[in-house]
Amino acid sequence: MNKQDINKLRLKTLSRTLYSLMGERQLNQSDVSRKTGVPQPTISRLLSEASTPRVAALQDIAEYFNVSVTYLLTGNSDGNKAENNASVNPKDKIGAVAKVLRLLKR
Repeated sequence: MNKQDINKLRLKTLSRTLYSLMGERQLNQSDVSRKTGVPQPTISRLLSEASTPRVAALQDIAEYFNVSVTYLLTGNSDGNKAENNASVNPKDKIGAVAKVLRLLKR
């Protein structure tokens, strides 16, 4: 599997995770945009696996859904809910998210 295939797989995971969270709350793209402040075209691109997200957008979406950014990117619920990360320094979180996004761009 080459880097491009890996990136596509990661974006697919993000899309599926976001679709799942939206489905749980019966939200559409416009609802998520209004509630998170993330522009609707950005939500659309994330769901269609068309672009690598910005850190701020991921953080806003994760905060609204009460999940970690790691959960959004991996779909792994093993202790990755936001409440379990409350004691982590926000600067450490940003660094970790930036690292994951660099991996997505490869």
